[in-house]
Amino acid sequence: MRQQRAAQGWRYGFESSDLYPDARPCLTELRKRGFKILIAGNQPREAEAALHGLKLPVDFIASSAGWGVSKPDARFFDMVIEAAGMPASNVAYVGDRVDNDVVPARAAGMLAVFLRRGPWGWMHEERPEIDQAHLRLRTLLGLADALEGVNADDKI
Repeated sequence: MRQQRAAQGWRYGFESSDLYPDARPCLTELRKRGFKILIAGNQPREAEAALHGLKLPVDFIASSAGWGVSKPDARFFDMVIEAAGMPASNVAYVGDRVDNDVVPARAAGMLAVFLRRGPWGWMHEERPEIDQAHLRLRTLLGLADALEGVNADDKI
């Protein structure tokens, strides 16, 4: 289907208005405080270029299609850790799903951060596995403060 759209001139993309209002301020604050910032999720390969085009203050962008493995596969989280270039215990993984984000991030040894965002966030907030989240947030604006004392010697 994407090939048909591309043949008709459609290009995969994101615009700044596609971001939640707290996304860019959160990334900017994390960068200001010295955190290394990676974006990696279940997306088509085209999402990587589209996200780069937003000029977000991030260090690394990857997609499941680019890596050839999707969440919740443990190999996806191994690749996040490898891209971070530090121990899993120094990596915080933020996501809105318990099954795709919190549980596998925690299993990989990362700090699992649940963000109640969008339909998945609301549905997954009530799941019993939510207790596996190290942190639960309702907005990204509190992320930098929540992480400030975590892994203070080697931030990501």
